[in-house]
Amino acid sequence: MLDVLHCVLIDSPEALNMMRDEHIKVIISLLEKHGRDPKVLDVLCSLCVGNGVAVRSSQNNICDFLLPGKNLLLQTQLVDHVARSVTISLII
Repeated sequence: MLDVLHCVLIDSPEALNMMRDEHIKVIISLLEKHGRDPKVLDVLCSLCVGNGVAVRSSQNNICDFLLPGKNLLLQTQLVDHVARSVTISLII
């Protein structure tokens, strides 16, 4: 199911725009239940970038929900793959 969600979010900007805070909380809760599952991480990554453009609201919500009350230094780096994507590194 997470693979399907990941593909839908990548292929559909409309679906990406429909994601709300509650959806992001549920996905993050999967990390808390199952640890660093690569499929969950893929879904979180697909929430951060749509059509090669950063989705700031999703990025901010993920950081706020995943690491509440932490001061973060975010470092972004553009990486060329088959399609362009943005890699986000968190430095605590």
